[in-house]
Amino acid sequence: DLQSTGAAINLFVGKLENVGCVVMFQSMIGFQTSRKIPVSECRGFTLVDEHAPCIFINNDDAPGAKLFKLVHEFVHVLKGESAGDGFRVHVVPLDVPAYAY
Repeated sequence: DLQSTGAAINLFVGKLENVGCVVMFQSMIGFQTSRKIPVSECRGFTLVDEHAPCIFINNDDAPGAKLFKLVHEFVHVLKGESAGDGFRVHVVPLDVPAYAY
């Protein structure tokens, strides 16, 4: 039942985690609340490797933007690309079973 953007995000994150993807939502550097990551500088990125691709989403972004960024970064995982603001590195595409979607 997807009655909110938050519910859609939670469902999609669960699907990603079920296929071995690590998904992180964070808006500060470490535990330093005074060191916020501005959305204008980083909305998210993807680090891909053969064992545990990782998607990072800036938690200070708007809910709709977080959902879009999550889907966008997952496409990079499927393509085997580490990507973020201004960089792309091609690795090995993740073999995700069709039923994972």
